[in-house]
Amino acid sequence: VTAWAFADGGFMRMQAVVLTGNAGSARVLQKCGYRYEGLLRAYKMVRGTPGDFAMYARLATD
Repeated sequence: VTAWAFADGGFMRMQAVVLTGNAGSARVLQKCGYRYEGLLRAYKMVRGTPGDFAMYARLATD
């Protein structure tokens, strides 16, 4: 998906968020070239409580 977005979709930036503690998903993003950009505190409700999420992004120039 990322390769298509940059090559054919005209995207300059792709980003994803991962619930903190979800090490497997974070690892997948890192292996795909995404870089950790920061913590989004209380970003989204998870099972009725505010959850913290890690922001990852990749630029077409990366």
